[in-house]
Amino acid sequence: MNNKGDIIKTGIQQYRSGTLSILEDSVCAEEPLEIRVPFATTEGKVEYRTLAITMRTPGNDIELARGFLYSEGVIAEAADIKGFYYCDERGEAGSRNSLALQLKVPLSLDSHLLERRFTTYSSCGLCGKTSIQSLELQNPPRLCEQTGIFNALLLHQLSAKTLKHQQLFQQTGSAHASGLFDFEGNLVKLCEDIGRHNALDKLIGYCLAEKPEQLKK
Repeated sequence: MNNKGDIIKTGIQQYRSGTLSILEDSVCAEEPLEIRVPFATTEGKVEYRTLAITMRTPGNDIELARGFLYSEGVIAEAADIKGFYYCDERGEAGSRNSLALQLKVPLSLDSHLLERRFTTYSSCGLCGKTSIQSLELQNPPRLCEQTGIFNALLLHQLSAKTLKHQQLFQQTGSAHASGLFDFEGNLVKLCEDIGRHNALDKLIGYCLAEKPEQLKK
């Protein structure tokens, strides 16, 4: 089942066999998501500030924000986030597109993370980076040569399996997806978004909170 608001209807022009027609089509929705986190002031107070704004397909926003904060090195585990709420006081747009994350430990106002406080487009995972060093991988995976080896033939089948379960893509033809599979090739979780890095952040955010049993093998 699709998330509410992830698909919109719009008019398109279709040119076929020398004829131009006006049709209605389904496309992926794209709206901004403002991610706000607490910062500790020099006066000992806590105030929420905008850390980033990303263009995304609405739905699974907490997973997206959780995965984004983990990928950026802001949190190390899901428990670092105590709660969240949509910022209704910021108006109609804020009630859907401004998300505040309550962290166990507020960030420092002199944090380098404030360098990346502007829009990240759905097509780009590097927007807002201000240095080569900031491109370094956060929380790199720990690889083992003895376990976690996928069968090569099975690995090549996963793309088709992912596409088969992409409901958003099937309805719009314009959605990216990230999928989590077990070692038998069974789909555990799939996340879709108009932005490929958003789809991955949503999946990361899901895994942090749910801790699928398949990840422990």
